[in-house]
Amino acid sequence: MATAPHRTGGLVARSVAPGYPLAVTASPLRAPLLALLLLGGSASAVPKLPDPVAAPDDLSKGVAASDGDERDAKLPRVGKVKECCGYPIAQKDGFRLSFYWLAYESEYANETYDVDIYDKTGFWLGRYPSGFVYELKLEGTGFLRDGRLLNYDGPCAWGMGTCFSVLSFDEHPMGRGVQNRALVPFRSVAVDPHLIPIGSPLFVPEVVGLVLPDGTVHDGCLRADDMGGAIKNRKLDFFVESYFNFKYLADQLWWHLKATPHLDEPRCQYLRLGEPRERQNEHTDWAQIHSRSYKTRQAQALTIYKKQMLRRGAHKRAVLTSAVAANRVKVTGKRR
Repeated sequence: MATAPHRTGGLVARSVAPGYPLAVTASPLRAPLLALLLLGGSASAVPKLPDPVAAPDDLSKGVAASDGDERDAKLPRVGKVKECCGYPIAQKDGFRLSFYWLAYESEYANETYDVDIYDKTGFWLGRYPSGFVYELKLEGTGFLRDGRLLNYDGPCAWGMGTCFSVLSFDEHPMGRGVQNRALVPFRSVAVDPHLIPIGSPLFVPEVVGLVLPDGTVHDGCLRADDMGGAIKNRKLDFFVESYFNFKYLADQLWWHLKATPHLDEPRCQYLRLGEPRERQNEHTDWAQIHSRSYKTRQAQALTIYKKQMLRRGAHKRAVLTSAVAANRVKVTGKRR
């Protein structure tokens, strides 16, 4: 098949059958350059031409007069913002916020003193009203009228089955939390250690701006110092020293007792005590809590609880119906 030559910029190209590349033959004018490209193939073999430099009054190369608003090659160094970088451990209002306080014997002085309490060694601590002992067991710490401070010390084989210990005001002026930590009013919270490590500072936005009884304003920083039998999963128990303080703060919250705690918030790191055990507490069961098997067990437990409540309700309705029927027979003398 005959081919027709085509001249393109000093190179002679001959067209061939469709589907095949063009057969390019070098022109004598471009032969040295083509040989250099084919033999070298690398950028190092090609001589580098100098960059063009514009004349002082030449604007054709993109050189414009400076107007003073150009950015520098590097941005200036800025200090780390201390109000960032924490992360929430739940969605907004994902935690329930509750309160606990100290029990005072003086509030039950007019009641009958009928319950004896002991420490774990079997030493008799005194006899007190049953209402005060119940609140003491519920809250964990209480003041006696003789000036002593009692703290929950776990189950035992003496008296009512719950023992207490006398605290030192030098070490624990407001009560003792878990791991021998001193409770601080308006700072300490009881948490579930499966979700929040003991000793870790927390930032709770819902608490920011609360006016405390002494006139100061809360900055939202709390610390996990305690735990309890009823503090499970997504619940925070805020230590406020007295029932009146609880009412005072709850009114400011408009009784919207929900919280969104944040961990690793830099603004709250001043509350960290730096105890060696806090590093061990960082290993929580967060992955286990959020595993599929745990959620399945929780759903099964909730189903069992609902069935029990339905059975109790049905039993109460049956008892009430039988009582009404018996009363009707007694009044009218007729049975339906």
